Amino acid sequence: MDTTTVASPLARTWELLADLASCGQANMTIYDAETLARRIIDLIHDRLACPWGLLLLQNGVTSAHTSAAWGLDAELEQRLIARNGHGLPSEAVELTLHYDGSPAGVLLLGKPAEAAMLLAPGFLQALRTQLELL
Repeated sequence: MDTTTVASPLARTWELLADLASCGQANMTIYDAETLARRIIDLIHDRLACPWGLLLLQNGVTSAHTSAAWGLDAELEQRLIARNGHGLPSEAVELTLHYDGSPAGVLLLGKPAEAAMLLAPGFLQALRTQLELL
């Protein structure tokens, strides 16, 4: 008898916050910004039913950035990175991240079919807060 339980999309959405908190505890395996960005985007991709996502982390000292993405072709990814705050696709959600009052990055997500349920304002605020803690 198979007793596998499949979590609903809404449950997986909230499980993401626990996964991100666990990621923050595993700082022994996160060596640099690139590793952190890739780990975060992999967790988001695994838990959210979004068709695409892009995480852009800014270096506080220089203008360099680190990015990780899924579901985007190279051209669209570069266009989103270079957009400088303009040209966000209409079917996208943008979370601006801050650290100590300064911009730290941005998370862009393609809206899933169940966007109103999965990307509710309370969840997006919790996600932003959790990402800023990392």
